[in-house]
Amino acid sequence: MDPAAKATSKRQVTLPEVVRSALGIKGSDGIIFRVEASRVVLARIPDFLVPAGTIGVPAAERNVAWGEVMRRTLSARAATRR
Repeated sequence: MDPAAKATSKRQVTLPEVVRSALGIKGSDGIIFRVEASRVVLARIPDFLVPAGTIGVPAAERNVAWGEVMRRTLSARAATRR
């Protein structure tokens, strides 16, 4: 039987113990959620650096100074608002 949980009036859900154990989730661990159509996939975040690798970076933006990335982004936005 699959573990289940119910949302509270504040829309909070407690992860069942079997889920926490399977993922190795402890009290202070972060959790990342990915929505896929009508499903949600969740995983434990081992440390704060792990989410940085979950966001794809286009090849043109790799190894580019942050200021240059911001300049390109603002220019692209401005061009779409004209």
